[in-house]
Amino acid sequence: MPKVSTVRFVKNEGNMTPNPITKTEPPMVLVHWADTHLSEGGWQDMDEYEDDGECIVASVGFLVAVGDAGSKKDHVNLWQTLCKGEGIHAIHIPAGMVRSIKILG
Repeated sequence: MPKVSTVRFVKNEGNMTPNPITKTEPPMVLVHWADTHLSEGGWQDMDEYEDDGECIVASVGFLVAVGDAGSKKDHVNLWQTLCKGEGIHAIHIPAGMVRSIKILG
């Protein structure tokens, strides 16, 4: 699992710049992670089954640090929308399934 440091952002003349102290909103991130997935439907000969690798999913959202409100322990916590201490559409990705995290912007 990639190490994720908590980065705080503040507005600076219209631009978002990192600031390790002040928190105005969590960073927007792109997360690539391995999801569970099904094999093709129907009966299959297990001796002929081939492993086609991981099913990598890309998700974008506001990264809420573990321990902050709206987070879940041992997960990478993304929220689609945040407003005045409320959020909608959370996704909690098990930390062991995360393959990469990129801060956007």
